[in-house]
Amino acid sequence: MQDADKIEFASCGIKKKQLSILDDFWLTTVVAAILAYARTWGEATVQQAIVYMVLVLVLGGIIGLIAGQLKDALFWSGLTCLVVFIATAGGRLPSTGVLMGWGTVGALCGAQAGVGWPSRWWLAIPVSAILGLVGMLLTLVSLSEPFTGLVQFDLGTAAVVGTILYPFLRFLQGLERRLKQPRVVLTAWLTLVFLLGNELVPTIGGVQR
Repeated sequence: MQDADKIEFASCGIKKKQLSILDDFWLTTVVAAILAYARTWGEATVQQAIVYMVLVLVLGGIIGLIAGQLKDALFWSGLTCLVVFIATAGGRLPSTGVLMGWGTVGALCGAQAGVGWPSRWWLAIPVSAILGLVGMLLTLVSLSEPFTGLVQFDLGTAAVVGTILYPFLRFLQGLERRLKQPRVVLTAWLTLVFLLGNELVPTIGGVQR
């Protein structure tokens, strides 16, 4: 009887790590939204979207497997990269390396907030800042990017964004728990907000993208 209980317990543990139909639905929704938006900016932006997806699967997947929270890591890594993608698609960043670096920052910081590690905020926020800085730095170095003034600015900004992302994503997690809505709803609303912002800010500011 004890052996049967152990087998049942082990199988339950495996099921928790698998993606449900609802998880597949939000994942498909995010992918469709990214590709549909990317097509409006051209082939280069579609390639950017694909690279961001790979970063989410690789970096978010690794953090999720280490923490034993694969679904949460992939979701928040993907959602953060979606926001980063919307903010940078079609923009005038200094180089391709910086563009890819922001994808790395989103994937790493999103996954870290998703698994809630470390559990103490006073430690987790600096860790997120370090992940942002190191993620951008390693991307730039791997792509042999020259550290010009604008690139250095993005490098420093990556640490600032990492600092902000952790409390912001943890706030969204708390909101998700209180509202008890499917994650696809959170994804849809957050995507809409950033899409509107991405279109309105250049218009209001008179900036050509």
